[in-house]
Amino acid sequence: MTSFDSASMLRSAWTGGDNYHLDSERRYDALRVRFGSNRDPLEEQIETALRGQELLHSLRAFDEDESMSQAIREWAAEAEDALDELASYLENHRHDDEYDQRLLRDVEDHFRDHYDHGRELRASFSRSLRKQVIKLLREDDPESPVEFEQYQTLIGTAREKFEEFPRMAETIEQDEEEIDDVATFNQIKELVEDYADWIGDERLLKEYEKLLKEEPWTECDCEICREYGIEVAIFRGNNRNRRRGFHNTKRFYDQFQEDLPKTLVVTPATDAIAKKSSIEGYFLTEHTDFWSSVHDLPVAEVGVISETGVHEWWADAPASVSLDSDAMAVSVGEFCARYQNVFLYDPEETIHRDVVQNIEQHGCAVESYERSQDLRAAVLDRLGYDSEFVPEFMVQKGLMEF
Repeated sequence: MTSFDSASMLRSAWTGGDNYHLDSERRYDALRVRFGSNRDPLEEQIETALRGQELLHSLRAFDEDESMSQAIREWAAEAEDALDELASYLENHRHDDEYDQRLLRDVEDHFRDHYDHGRELRASFSRSLRKQVIKLLREDDPESPVEFEQYQTLIGTAREKFEEFPRMAETIEQDEEEIDDVATFNQIKELVEDYADWIGDERLLKEYEKLLKEEPWTECDCEICREYGIEVAIFRGNNRNRRRGFHNTKRFYDQFQEDLPKTLVVTPATDAIAKKSSIEGYFLTEHTDFWSSVHDLPVAEVGVISETGVHEWWADAPASVSLDSDAMAVSVGEFCARYQNVFLYDPEETIHRDVVQNIEQHGCAVESYERSQDLRAAVLDRLGYDSEFVPEFMVQKGLMEF
């Protein structure tokens, strides 16, 4: 094997189901919290955004083992402030020079950063609403101002939809009081079912229940899951989906390392190596039993060690050999940092313990053997192969037919 497709693990975060991976057996559907479609009426986009934010804040509280009803109410208060203070802000700043820019991105960036609730307005009331506000700001010329009623109409549309929120806080609060507990599976299940029924994702509820019951992100030790928690298991924007893709790739890498560890098989060099032109020639004449036991091992590299480091089987033989333990501990230890397992054939026990300890300090496990057959069996076992493994060599046939 010279290469394989690792990008599929990254892309899997966006495709179909099973897009959050713990390993090849445990895969989950990330919970979809959708954005509104640009084809939808503004009112529907606003409601989609509001319902999404209500669920997102509940999911975070669930993950942090906190009250979901309180999280919903706190979010609703922030969303209300974003809406209540918008008209005053627009009256005072709609003719600022920063809103008279050629590039739309510059206007968007200024509104996002200058209006205290710019990000909340976009999150809770849709990107479409904020986009229409920004479009008016860009068109609003002090010499020929737009009617302020146009701003008020947009705000009124958002306020009308917001009157229904918070929708689920009271229901969840009653359950919290009845059982004297917060962030339970049944509470988040009720919220997810309500959202999925409205958005049209009822078919995914069974998989969502599995995800929320098992909370796989709490088992993952990757930095992304440790920092972002449940966010990695939410299917939404590129920020979350890309993080989940990197998480999937890391989990695949961990499993690949476990199933196919980087393995090195070595034996100490002797003075006879200087008389040979290659390490392979040295093995064929001086270590016949060892070479016959290891030359066909799958996904394992084979070589000799000396004070100058590791010399792999295909390399030229060194001109001289020393087994000075101090020098060998440094050179071999640094080389072995790239491996996970080293299998040492040392029937004469010539390798000092310091060398082995230095290799292990570089995160590489060392196993020593006096019999080459035992070493072969141990390598095959570590790699998950049958002890009677015999390689099947590829033979290209029919080269003279064309």
